[in-house]
Amino acid sequence: MPSVLITAALSPLGRHFAELFGARGYRLLLNYRGPFHRVEGLLKEYGGEGIPFSFEAGNLPEWLETVEELDPDVLVCNFGPLLFSPWREVEPSRWRESLESNLTLPFFTCRKALEGMERKGWGRVILVGFHRVEEEGARFPNVLSYASAKGGLRMALRSLAPETKGDVTVNMVSPTWVEGGIPFPGVSPMGRGELEGAVEEILKSPGVRGKNFVLGGNR
Repeated sequence: MPSVLITAALSPLGRHFAELFGARGYRLLLNYRGPFHRVEGLLKEYGGEGIPFSFEAGNLPEWLETVEELDPDVLVCNFGPLLFSPWREVEPSRWRESLESNLTLPFFTCRKALEGMERKGWGRVILVGFHRVEEEGARFPNVLSYASAKGGLRMALRSLAPETKGDVTVNMVSPTWVEGGIPFPGVSPMGRGELEGAVEEILKSPGVRGKNFVLGGNR
């Protein structure tokens, strides 16, 4: 049975991913913060295990050891949080937190998971991006740290995707926003069917590499 490691599995997007992969017969490895009962329902329905881990400065090596031990076939890098703050007011500590959570952690988690995938000859990495980083001329006065991190992750995607070995791919999913999450003004939320279609294409198509699936919105 193939396994999927989903970080921040209790977010609305994380739960969508868990339900989609669980329905496909994947063993769920759900990273979460807080009490176990919040993931218990998903695990009872689909099977798998909960991975309690809170990311803080200095504990990245411990997390990477966990990723190596879990050795997932699919990784969904769904880190956060989304920090709202005018760029003139954001504190250095909050800026660092946003970049570490949304760029540093995803990059090193992805790199560690790829080691196992390439050894086995098959694997899929799905990074979670920000839909607006693809917009020409977009400005981010109130979410600059988040957008900067996600823009960096987009550059990482472009660099990693062409160099993976075997039937191992790296792609990105960038929803506008998810029902139950933080609304993004002016655009419609991602539909569950859109996410399902993107996941299906990523899983079945080894030729899909380095693609950013922008989901939702009024396009």
